[in-house]
Amino acid sequence: MTIMLEATFSFVIPFYNGNRFIERAIDSVLRQIGDTDELILVDDGSTESIKYIKQKYVDQLKVVSQKNAGPAAARNFGAREAKGDYIYFLDCDDELLDYALVEVKKALELFPLSKIIVGGYLNNNRKGDKIRLVKGVTQNREKNFKRYIRKQLSGFCHGSVILHRSIFQIIHYPESIRNNEDIVFFAQAMAMFDVTIIDKPLVKIYNRPDSLRKDIQAIILSDTKMVDLLFDSTLLPERYLQYRKEFYSSRMLSIFRSLFIAKQNRSAKQLYLQILKSNPMIFF
Repeated sequence: MTIMLEATFSFVIPFYNGNRFIERAIDSVLRQIGDTDELILVDDGSTESIKYIKQKYVDQLKVVSQKNAGPAAARNFGAREAKGDYIYFLDCDDELLDYALVEVKKALELFPLSKIIVGGYLNNNRKGDKIRLVKGVTQNREKNFKRYIRKQLSGFCHGSVILHRSIFQIIHYPESIRNNEDIVFFAQAMAMFDVTIIDKPLVKIYNRPDSLRKDIQAIILSDTKMVDLLFDSTLLPERYLQYRKEFYSSRMLSIFRSLFIAKQNRSAKQLYLQILKSNPMIFF
């Protein structure tokens, strides 16, 4: 009889000048972490002092530092430092729900060979919390990949996605972009691994106006690069490359929306005409 050892977890919180929020994130992990688990903070070259954090949580976590290189590099650094079977990323301005780790362990009891586990999240804004659960995931990897790049899957975000450490032997977060790097990583991961779903929210996501995920200029810059990064023929099976043109048009439309929001009307119009010429069916 084979006895399955309980999985261990490395919680990784990358941060850059996140002192205003990071204690909330840290405490949400420490409330449920086990003796065989670990919490790693990755300081991405913060200009704020983190001495207070180190003193307050001495012996409760590990702090590693790098020169400022962006969230993708910080997550990859954290993954290299991780010793647990599973890596659980959490953004520094969010918090895990108190039952998150219990639900992940329940899922692993049912599906002990899972490489990717995904739960939902609570989206916190001025109107309160809204539950976002995972919808549309199947047992077909290509179908999951296709649905994800078409934005037909919901619920994927850091704090709701738990990754087996072996995944990082194959793929990494793309460090050449500082926004939407998670889209590239999650899409490639779903192309290569099966997904186990938890039908509950695992994390509360706080929306901040100055958050990187709201940085329009960063979105514009990253969207122009992410197509090549995602459709890497050395990583993805050849049949997945057929979706490249469709994804390119979709990301150009995303840039158009960002330009329109930023009131850069002339650039938005030029890009709109370019999209219409290359793939007119995207608007229908």
